[in-house]
Amino acid sequence: MTLMQRDRENIELGREEGRQEGAKMALDIIRLHLDGKTDQEIAAMLSLRTDYVRQFLVDYENSQR
Repeated sequence: MTLMQRDRENIELGREEGRQEGAKMALDIIRLHLDGKTDQEIAAMLSLRTDYVRQFLVDYENSQR
């Protein structure tokens, strides 16, 4: 295996791990929201910016229509 092939495989593994982490974070935001937590509480609990959580929830609500 060449270095280039190994690098490509590692890059793809990193992308997959990133997708999984993103999906987990999205589920955590939605679960906390459905549990009645505010945008600020969710942001604090997940170490995220409040405006990011707020925009995510707006997008989520719009997708449910």
